[in-house]
Amino acid sequence: MVHFQIKGRLLAEWTGGFWVGEYPLSIMGLSFDSRKLTPGSVFIALSYGNQDGHDFVHDAYNNGANAFIVERECNLPIPQLIVSDTMQALVQISIKVRQEFKGKMIGVTGSCGKTSTKDIFKLVLGESCHATPGNWNNSLGVPLSILGLYNNNFQFSVIEAGINKIGEMGQLSNLIKPNIVVITHLGAAHLEGLGSLDSIADEKSKLLKFAKHDAILIAPKSVLNYPSFDSYRSKSIAIVHGERDSSKGYAKQYIYNWKKLNDLTAEVTLETQTQKVVYSFSSLSKGMIQNSVLVIVSAIELGLDAKYITSRLESWSPVEGRGAIRKIGNSIIYQDFYNANPSSMIDGIKAFVSCSNYSQKRLYVIGTMDELGVDFEHYHESVAKSIPYRKGDIIKFIGNEEAVQAYISGAKSSGWDDSELEYFATIQLFKYKKSHNPESIFLKGSRSCKLEDLIPVITSVN
Repeated sequence: MVHFQIKGRLLAEWTGGFWVGEYPLSIMGLSFDSRKLTPGSVFIALSYGNQDGHDFVHDAYNNGANAFIVERECNLPIPQLIVSDTMQALVQISIKVRQEFKGKMIGVTGSCGKTSTKDIFKLVLGESCHATPGNWNNSLGVPLSILGLYNNNFQFSVIEAGINKIGEMGQLSNLIKPNIVVITHLGAAHLEGLGSLDSIADEKSKLLKFAKHDAILIAPKSVLNYPSFDSYRSKSIAIVHGERDSSKGYAKQYIYNWKKLNDLTAEVTLETQTQKVVYSFSSLSKGMIQNSVLVIVSAIELGLDAKYITSRLESWSPVEGRGAIRKIGNSIIYQDFYNANPSSMIDGIKAFVSCSNYSQKRLYVIGTMDELGVDFEHYHESVAKSIPYRKGDIIKFIGNEEAVQAYISGAKSSGWDDSELEYFATIQLFKYKKSHNPESIFLKGSRSCKLEDLIPVITSVN
């Protein structure tokens, strides 16, 4: 459900459709879900996947829809805007809304870290910032997200752009038209649809295709090293960990370093063009620390004061299920089960190890990773190799057998013994026992593994 107030007449003009029945003078929101309607809202009958929204118009009517946007007239006593294609109508509405937005648009993409980076932007930029709700970052979510800008006086907007096949990013770029493009990371993700790391880089670069003429690209040096970004090099701002890159061509470089303060916090030092900024950050994930730097640099480029930015950033903490650390009884649980690819898995494992060194016993519950294409066994093996062996620790793998066998092979090559490894096809078969008695627990895997289902089980045992 997107809340925005618009005249019914404008919807017809923007979509090229026509109203059957007396059109509503004012519409208070739009929803493609017939179950989620508020008074004065319009139901748009989208057809996507295996579902046809026209099958749910009666439900929408009974749930209080004020009007419909449909491709064919329905036999119901309600105003109906008839369009040739409802999905295209949604796109056209979002394009018009974007045209009317006068603030700065930030487009965020990457193989991982998009949503967390967007959330940090929202915290730093405050009430003057509109942002993607939840993780609405695909070809449906992006136009819906943009609708939230209509008739609001936001100074900034942060829109996520997520893809899983070639050709999608150019379409999203045409909707977002960013002033700043932020790319968090490039790694093996959605390879079934994207093919290779080089094609991922090429597709991610397409977010700049319809960017504003003076748009800037802000990304880690590792991203900008891909040939797909060569033509954007002169307007790129590189985020560099360690020491300044001596290579030429970047518009600017920002250098950062960090060190562990305690088991939950890092101290980050960022060198801007004019000053050195130091701040504390509630994560030991090098990926999340890098994302915080991307946000700070973007905010500086937008004209905000660096010290003001970092003071707001220090109140950030990971949200539930995205690298958050939760204490339950005597156990500390590192939980990151929103999604998983090789880069985010290895980063999460390193962060967990760093914050659990004091633990006498650690339990890793690791789900398999989806959409890795023909090389999925290689990627699973490489992740398991990154889990440092320590006597007393145990690993439980969850997921399909082929991927798990690759995990096991990688773990054994790093010193783990069969007696310390166990496999379950689904989380429902997993048996968590008090005898496990770990002081620290690591939970991470793809959404399909449903590792979040373990939280109430662990809670009840501990």
